Amino acid sequence: EIFSVFIKILNEECGGFHGRKIDLKEITTFPLEAFDIDISTLGTIACLNATKDIPSVIVVDISQFSGPLENCIVNEQKTALVTTKVLPSQIAISSNNRLLIDSFSAEQAFSLMLMSAEEKGLLTNQSIAIVADDSLGNYESVITGLVEPLRELNYDPEFHFLNCEGAIFCNIEIERTINAFKDNPPDVLFPTLNPISLPELLTQMISNDVPKPQIIQSAFNQQDDEQSTNHIFNYGGSKVADYYNGTIIFSHPYVENQRIFESQLSPFEEMCIKEYSRVSDLDQHSIDPRRTETILKICSITRYIARALYDAGVNPSRRRIHESLSTLGPVDSPGLSFGSFTLNKPTRPSSIQHMEYQFPCGISKEAESQNYSGCIIPISSPENIFTN
Repeated sequence: EIFSVFIKILNEECGGFHGRKIDLKEITTFPLEAFDIDISTLGTIACLNATKDIPSVIVVDISQFSGPLENCIVNEQKTALVTTKVLPSQIAISSNNRLLIDSFSAEQAFSLMLMSAEEKGLLTNQSIAIVADDSLGNYESVITGLVEPLRELNYDPEFHFLNCEGAIFCNIEIERTINAFKDNPPDVLFPTLNPISLPELLTQMISNDVPKPQIIQSAFNQQDDEQSTNHIFNYGGSKVADYYNGTIIFSHPYVENQRIFESQLSPFEEMCIKEYSRVSDLDQHSIDPRRTETILKICSITRYIARALYDAGVNPSRRRIHESLSTLGPVDSPGLSFGSFTLNKPTRPSSIQHMEYQFPCGISKEAESQNYSGCIIPISSPENIFTN
């Protein structure tokens, strides 16, 4: 619905782009294994629906669990993809500038997290454990982006591996992992699991009296997003959310809850909310900060596409549109998360921020009542990743 509102404005009020209008289509995929079909196959089906059945010039993926469809879209089907997922850098390198990641690459997310944690002395003289799953691409990213760099820094992390069996809920071998934690409780834990699997790991740690470690997260598997931390409370309740309380997150800055509750929005954000409110038939965004965040994120992505279509000129080829998309330069984005896209920079963020998951949410009484499942708050100001 949110995408439809902004596309309606572009098509009907702005007249489209050089005589052409956007034909918005929606592809529904399944976040979990369905009809005995594994998520990898479901991702391929979604890819083919978007690129063959429609076919699209640009695909946008803002879902958290759409399956590994990226390689299919950008490499096999030669179609541009704008995604909010954190993906291995190799996919971007091989995409021939058809991939825009509205976040970090996996290796970049881990590298920045590790650098920040090391600078703050969070790892010194601490026992370290990593938990990963075998989701397609995830295992390799964790090894190359986190395990090996930790060893290069002379740390000796324990590595634990959970099997997903083609699904998204990864808990095979979790008993062995918990037993290892009982024997040698880690001081620092990097749980790189997806948002569906992480709550069960935390639940098992509590049930087996594993002392609470210092948990550190990055943008990988979207663990820097409140939609992901919501799963922790929804799955395990306040006990598990309290266990997760104090988790440190190093990632690019999101829209700050304080700014939303206090209505301190940038001119770009105000424009997005104003235009959405004017055209949409719904009004719950005015009282739901989390919906506001989604509106701002989608507004930003729609603007990327609008700029690319405009810059591509009259009657552009598919390749011209893809080239225009990959050379947008600086882009408007919500909150303090500034960024850009260039031929050599397919990932948007230009800054990183030290944040923390807090349960209960202590921004204000209003925030606590509306963010009953906790919230992610900034601890320090964003730092430019190219100068820090």
